[in-house]
Amino acid sequence: MRYLLLFLFLPSALLAAPTAVQGKLDLHAWDLNDPVQLFGQWDFYANEFLSPDSLKEAPPAAHYIDVPSFWNGYDYDGRILDGHGYATYRLQVSGDFAGKPMGLHIADMQSAYELYVDGQLIASAGKPGTSAETAIARWAPQVAYFQPATNTIDLVLHISNYEHRQGGTWAYFTFGSAKAIAYERDLSVAFDLFLAGSLLIMAFYHLGLFALRNEDRSALYFGLFCLITTLRILVSGERVLTTFLPEMSFAIQLRIEYLSMALGLPLFTAYIRNLYPDTAKWQYFIVTDVIAGVAAAIILFLPTDIFNHTSVPLQLTIMAVSIIIFTVMIQTIRKGRDGAIPAVAGMVFLLFCLINDIAYVHGYIQSINLYPFGLFVFIFSQSFNLSLIFSRAFRSVERLSTDLALTNDSYSRFVPREFLRHLNKQDIREIELGDQVEGDMTVLFSDIRSFTSRSEKMTPQECFQFLNDYLGRVSPVVRSYGGFIDKFIGDAIMPIFPDSPNNAVRAAIEMQKEVARMNERGTEPLQIGIGIHTGRLALGTIGERDRMEGTVISDAVNLASRLQDLTKKLQSPIILSETTYNQISHREGMRYLGSVRVKGKSELTRIYAVDLDLPVTAADQNARL
Repeated sequence: MRYLLLFLFLPSALLAAPTAVQGKLDLHAWDLNDPVQLFGQWDFYANEFLSPDSLKEAPPAAHYIDVPSFWNGYDYDGRILDGHGYATYRLQVSGDFAGKPMGLHIADMQSAYELYVDGQLIASAGKPGTSAETAIARWAPQVAYFQPATNTIDLVLHISNYEHRQGGTWAYFTFGSAKAIAYERDLSVAFDLFLAGSLLIMAFYHLGLFALRNEDRSALYFGLFCLITTLRILVSGERVLTTFLPEMSFAIQLRIEYLSMALGLPLFTAYIRNLYPDTAKWQYFIVTDVIAGVAAAIILFLPTDIFNHTSVPLQLTIMAVSIIIFTVMIQTIRKGRDGAIPAVAGMVFLLFCLINDIAYVHGYIQSINLYPFGLFVFIFSQSFNLSLIFSRAFRSVERLSTDLALTNDSYSRFVPREFLRHLNKQDIREIELGDQVEGDMTVLFSDIRSFTSRSEKMTPQECFQFLNDYLGRVSPVVRSYGGFIDKFIGDAIMPIFPDSPNNAVRAAIEMQKEVARMNERGTEPLQIGIGIHTGRLALGTIGERDRMEGTVISDAVNLASRLQDLTKKLQSPIILSETTYNQISHREGMRYLGSVRVKGKSELTRIYAVDLDLPVTAADQNARL
């Protein structure tokens, strides 16, 4: 919360805080339970390491330099300082803190230092030296605690830099009560860990999305960008990674920090190009990607005092890319793309934080490092944008799945699922012309008697309505006994019973009973004849590439049809072949009719009737007479 308030009210906060003037800072009026930045004019002695005792006893004439700032370009007795060298800083702080536990939060110094309070060494990072050979650079933000004996403390800082292009104090010293400083440091570390953890989760989430759906590379590039940004946060700010890897050298830290900029830039432009291919053309980013690639090679293979000069070109390139992406996002908003508005808001916030940090790093303004926070907000907005896109894609998939299920259901009305099952197919899309399977099955052939004369009395609409009413009653009977209807042939139907002839006979009996129930409505009596035969069938597809259908090819089909023809002549509603008769288990109510020679068969066929207790029509009475 403290950092959020500092961010919201940063200008007024900086103006209200006391400022050091000519090496002295008075904090008597300041409540040190609220930590204060020790910025302002410190005594400055270039190219000298003066001991705390010598400064107290006989301090030489001092120059003054703002803290934090770099000494690059500083006019020191007519000599313009460059980034390399060493110096002594001094600040005398007065306030109401004698005998109280106090603390200092020391951020990055450039690039090795020792800090003394009242002559006692309380903190160091690396080893400051008078030459590149004697100095050891190291970044290690830390907290130091002490208890002043008086109300005035004497801060002396020895600092050297031979690794970076800029030398001096990069960040603030924060002074306050020990409890307040510990709280501030813990909050700062917690915030870095929160950012790193959040970005790491986003990285793995989007990499997981890509693993599951690798057609969309935007998730891959965004996940890698989050991963690199996570690494950058861990080696900057409080440099949490050094807590787990205390021996990590300054050069490695700096290399990782700079590489995260150089590699993150093309990854992010690739993400934008894949996310908005219609507005983010690859030509927009070719120059910036080349700059980033060259910078990455320099960072990887050249020493720190050379590759750290890539910082400014990379920052300017990032600014240029941000402006290009901002333009792309505005075009995206105009096209009404989902999630574009949150993405633009995140981009504007990141640009603000980026400009703030560039100005802060180069010493143009007094501020705080906002880039990690701005990056988090921006990445969160982009993650939200990706979530919207994937959510929309998921809803589209759901709709397509529902449509596909409905389509398959519709196809099943034309191609029975049992037909697919017997061909060992899971989906109609797997069906190929010529697919076929053979097996012993029972064919039932049913036909309405005198349908032609009946249909002549109906209009086409009435005829269709009559047939659909009839078929709507007998078809469920077939399915209830394990059969499936291979064909509707006008008023005739041809079900197949793959499992047992018993099911076919039971279905035939139930079909006749269903017709009897229809006749109870008092309309013109309806009669059907059913022929049943069991034999070897070939079930498969015929036709040509653009038009095919399922069918059954076998002499058993022809024989079942001929037996149905005999039902009217022999006045038996159901006639079985001997083959079927021999395979059924219950034969009560069945009688032998004799041997007949059916059309298309040279041999006699023994046939059996299934007697039913059904009403006899006038036509049947006349036929028997």
